[in-house]
Amino acid sequence: MCASTSQAGRQAPLESQIRRFPRVFRKRLRKLAKTSSRLGELIFSFPAAAFAMVSDRGSPLARGEAVRLVKEGAPLQAVADALVLPLWLRRLPPEAFVGPLGHAPAGDKFSRQVVNLVPEAPELTAMWLQWVLAADQACDEDFALWIAKQRIWRDQPVTPGAMIPLAVYAWMSQNPQGPAAKQLQQRWTSGLGFGKAVTRARDWVTRVINAYCVEGRGYHGGWRQTTSVGGYKFQPRVTADELRREGEVMRNCVGTYADAVARGDCLIYAIRKGGTSVATLEIQADRSQPGKAFIAQLEGPGNGSAPTKVERAARTWLQLHPNPESKVGDLARRLAMELATESPSQSAARAPVTETLSEAPQPADARSQPVYAPPQQGHEPAPLPAETVEKVVSATREKARATKNRRDFMPFKWYELIPLIGFGGLIGAAQEDPGLRVYDAVMFTALLLLFYAAIVFPIRYYFRRRRVWHAVKFYFLSTVPLAVLTGVCATFHPEFATGQNIEDLGVNIAVGLFLLFIFTIVSFAIYGLLHFQRAMRSFNKNVEAI
Repeated sequence: MCASTSQAGRQAPLESQIRRFPRVFRKRLRKLAKTSSRLGELIFSFPAAAFAMVSDRGSPLARGEAVRLVKEGAPLQAVADALVLPLWLRRLPPEAFVGPLGHAPAGDKFSRQVVNLVPEAPELTAMWLQWVLAADQACDEDFALWIAKQRIWRDQPVTPGAMIPLAVYAWMSQNPQGPAAKQLQQRWTSGLGFGKAVTRARDWVTRVINAYCVEGRGYHGGWRQTTSVGGYKFQPRVTADELRREGEVMRNCVGTYADAVARGDCLIYAIRKGGTSVATLEIQADRSQPGKAFIAQLEGPGNGSAPTKVERAARTWLQLHPNPESKVGDLARRLAMELATESPSQSAARAPVTETLSEAPQPADARSQPVYAPPQQGHEPAPLPAETVEKVVSATREKARATKNRRDFMPFKWYELIPLIGFGGLIGAAQEDPGLRVYDAVMFTALLLLFYAAIVFPIRYYFRRRRVWHAVKFYFLSTVPLAVLTGVCATFHPEFATGQNIEDLGVNIAVGLFLLFIFTIVSFAIYGLLHFQRAMRSFNKNVEAI
């Protein structure tokens, strides 16, 4: 009785210790502890070794050798060597082991210092261990030791991919070899704070990309092409070396703009005249007008003021660079559409023109080309004859005018006609005399169409931004036929017919036009009010702009 009680007393702490491990490994740990009392004690004295035995670390022979050493009472160092585990893992609680252990750093310096950096709270040790092992795998033991000192593992799970740029920056700082090392301005040290290290790593990676990736791109045409205005050459400075040389020649800080140029925040130009640099120009994207740019800085040598002639040439140069959504681009697209509808013989005669128009620059992503998307390389187009341009533009305008007139005549929507005709039919069906139902349905349908058109058409013209004279013209062209139709329907209605068709027709049409006149007063009063409000809004905007 006493023996069983003593055994139960020993099993209680062991079970509590096993429950601190992940659930999937507890059954194996219980089986391991039953094999030998010393293996049960190993779960307390070296949780990492016990976890390695049940998580299939290493080969079966290595695990078997470790079990034999424990049963024989060998030192823990020998057990750790058999499992290829550093002894400093002995300081970690069971909560630290949530998955198979990878390679762990085992250097003397690392082992001496890392034991003092283990989190006090057991629930934090798993995240801490993942960060340390990932840092060692990405860089080296010094970087892993530095990561162990940080507090990032308290809030974020380990993301090895996100750690790679920082690890490469730390490794390159300790091994400054190769072209990328030339871009190191401030190196990583173990005493650096995490936030500052991330900032320096980001800046270094940006400089490397700018120096060795941007340089190989085909920037031709548009904003990145060397152009001349008023005898001044505007030469883009894109790479880090170009910016550095420009800064040395002009004695300014433009050499530090490599990061901003790489991000697409600005573009830098060297302004030269007769082989001599006279000014440095910086332009930035105009956020209020997508696709356009403005002059951010224009400085002479030593950050002095640029001459007036240079400033005038820079402003002219900026105006001569259209963006893809400018009027020139719209005209090119319209010309391409018109030429595409011509006969094959006419299209063949203008093949160079259509090819050039098809290569017109298209809007680009704001991050990759924030100011202007450079056009593709291609041959220069032959000049388009003036009479051809006039002919195509005139035909395009005439086609647009015809389309607008067609839309403004009887501008009913098909889904509006269904309830109007249906309601007129219901009124006719309500007539007690079967012989009058059709007459009532037709007459009331015409009357409903007239009333609806008289009220809705002016509002529809307003939202289409039609001029007043155009709206009045097509209003009467659309509603007068409906008023006449209403009078005709009333003339041939048996209840209103007097036998004098001509006189009745005139009277009924006059009544229909009178009703139209009343509806017109109401509808155009609404139209005038809306138009007045729009004019006031436009006036207020102009006043604010002035």
